[in-house]
Amino acid sequence: MSIALEIVHTLKNNKGRLGLRDLIAKFSSEEQPLVELKVMALVRSQNLELKRENQGYLVILKKPIKRRQISSLTKQPNLEPKLSALIGMLTVATIPTSLQTRSSPPRNVVMTDEAFNYLLSSARKYIKVSLPFPEESVIAHFSTKLKKLAQDGVKIFLLTREVVEPQRRDYHYISLLKAVLRMWDVYRTFGRHDYFSVKDFHENLRLGDSQLVHYESTHAKLILIDGVECYAGSAEFRLNSLYNNFELGFIVKGKPVEEIEVLFDIVWNSGTTVSYDFLRNTVKAPALQ
Repeated sequence: MSIALEIVHTLKNNKGRLGLRDLIAKFSSEEQPLVELKVMALVRSQNLELKRENQGYLVILKKPIKRRQISSLTKQPNLEPKLSALIGMLTVATIPTSLQTRSSPPRNVVMTDEAFNYLLSSARKYIKVSLPFPEESVIAHFSTKLKKLAQDGVKIFLLTREVVEPQRRDYHYISLLKAVLRMWDVYRTFGRHDYFSVKDFHENLRLGDSQLVHYESTHAKLILIDGVECYAGSAEFRLNSLYNNFELGFIVKGKPVEEIEVLFDIVWNSGTTVSYDFLRNTVKAPALQ
């Protein structure tokens, strides 16, 4: 049974409503990172309602949901007609979940999650992606698309930051490494280790014996597909980017994609290559400083 169906059945068994934290707690530790993502997707499809209550949120089942409706949440979107109609540029946005029921976005605006799914499904040769702060749960969210990319031999060039020399070796640092590892492990599973490359563009300045301060880094969020289309905007592979923040960006085609790719390559060529063994050994480190 899919996580989305389990969410619906759990709500039915609790009179159609349950606190978000309590709902997440009913799933295994492996499934929990995905539960909130699926709840947000069901809220956006207007099958669930998310209501603020005290210090948390109450999840409410608004109407019966058929299995076919839930499966359609992960169906590959076809954005080509919209791209063609808008002469190669499409507005992509995330409207915070709490605002979904108050107003509707313009007809031709595509939600970020839908746009990312479309782009990952469109790649045939390579993807150049800049993700400064990816989250493991969102990598899991897109795992079906990543498996297909690995099977098809689509190369991924991932540009990120603060992997080699972080300012702080804390929870967020390890979370970043786990997100990158999860993507790479998908490719390793299909024998495509060499089709996945990671570079870190980030440099700190050292003050005194130990203090590090930010000097230069990548902060761009983009997904460039086969040199022909590209998302550029404020969102990336984070739960808040997909559902909770106000995010804004565009999918473009044509000449702008060539220019964006040149810019990406300039930074990529100056980045530090990150090895799989470095990531794996760092994540397994016994203690954080």
